[in-house]
Amino acid sequence: MSFFTPKTDFLTDFNEKGRFILVWRLSIILSFLFVIASVLTSFADIYSSILYGISFLVCVSCFLILNIQKKTEPIFWIFTISASIIVTFSMQTLIGTLHYPDFIWAVCTIVFAYIGLGKKIGIYFLIFHIISVFYFFLFSINDHLGAIKVIPLEQQISVLFEMITAFFALTYLINQYLQFQSYTEKVLLETNLELNKKNKEITILMKEIHHRIKNNLQLVISLLRMQRDEIDSEEVQYYFTEAINRVMSISTIHQKLYQREDIKNFDLAEYINDLIQEVKLLQENNLNVEFQIVVDVKDIGLKTLVPLGLLLNELLTNSYKHAFSKDKDNLINLRIDQSRSGEICLYYNDNGTWKENSEKGFGLELVDLLTSQLEGKQQKNGSDYKFKLKNLDLD
Repeated sequence: MSFFTPKTDFLTDFNEKGRFILVWRLSIILSFLFVIASVLTSFADIYSSILYGISFLVCVSCFLILNIQKKTEPIFWIFTISASIIVTFSMQTLIGTLHYPDFIWAVCTIVFAYIGLGKKIGIYFLIFHIISVFYFFLFSINDHLGAIKVIPLEQQISVLFEMITAFFALTYLINQYLQFQSYTEKVLLETNLELNKKNKEITILMKEIHHRIKNNLQLVISLLRMQRDEIDSEEVQYYFTEAINRVMSISTIHQKLYQREDIKNFDLAEYINDLIQEVKLLQENNLNVEFQIVVDVKDIGLKTLVPLGLLLNELLTNSYKHAFSKDKDNLINLRIDQSRSGEICLYYNDNGTWKENSEKGFGLELVDLLTSQLEGKQQKNGSDYKFKLKNLDLD
């Protein structure tokens, strides 16, 4: 640490450290330069010399306050307001003086406000200086130009010195701003890389979880099949087969999620086709059934897919069980689309002839339960179903 580079261990934020060093160094450098400018102009232009002296006092005051409070925001306010007043006063009142440095100081003030006080405050000071410059060129410039005759050497040197100082201050401010931006981009890049790394780890972990769930469900299915095969009652065997079919519909979901790169969303059309094949394999009557399927919902989340898959499984199983026969052309129509509000619309029907009272069993009670779980409503007319279901993953 040196006098020109202050100690900033008490600050943790990089940008705040940069602002602290910025104000510290500008206070020192400008104090020194304004003293020189005040001396150079004291013989030729006493009013300019007084303004340089006031600027010097502002810089020294800011330096002392910064040492005491260790906070940069008050310093940025003092610097910005004082500089705006001094620049505007010089531009509008000092007749017979070259005002080239005033325009550079105005730009410095605006950039200074942007760096230390934020975009919104910076815009306010930008508007203020634009108005000041407009007023100067519309109402004051002729008076100033008419008063300029021969510029003394001392004043020429003073203006040159001030312009160099203003250019230096502006360059330093821009350099600091670019450093802040570069650091922010670096931190953002590192954060994104770290997040991507963690996301990949989480994705691998979630896929492993889905894989294990699928294996566990397959084990349950195997146990149910073994138990079913030891039972003599065909009715009990049938109930075991229905239970196996329901577990299989859930297992298929986790199997597909394990195989997909995107584990958040699921291809509904792909899942329905797989579910239909699973239902076919578990039917013992070897019926020939044609399907007309239209799915206008591309991706769907797991929270909605599990009850929706069980619902479709019940509808398909009931059609196979209660509606179809071998001597007819069996057909199932299924259409799923999504409204603008995200509501899922499911239309289902078959061309079979339902057996008397067969539609009052546990399967359709489960359909009612799953519809309620999806916070939906259903309309039924024979074997025609119309469901309005909520997409739970949009909550």
